[in-house]
Amino acid sequence: MAKHGQRRETLAKLDRWMAALDAVDAVVATAYDELSASSGDVGAYRAAAEHLQQTVADWGLSQ
Repeated sequence: MAKHGQRRETLAKLDRWMAALDAVDAVVATAYDELSASSGDVGAYRAAAEHLQQTVADWGLSQ
């Protein structure tokens, strides 16, 4: 009986781990899809951020 209970606990733990991995996979897949759909936006954002950093440095305001 003890082994059966232990197996059940182990299976329950593995089920929780699988559910957690599935949740992480869903989040990563969604983020990847959003990044792919807006890759032009990401490039524009990065260019603007770099330009702003350079401007701040040129003005002597960077850390």
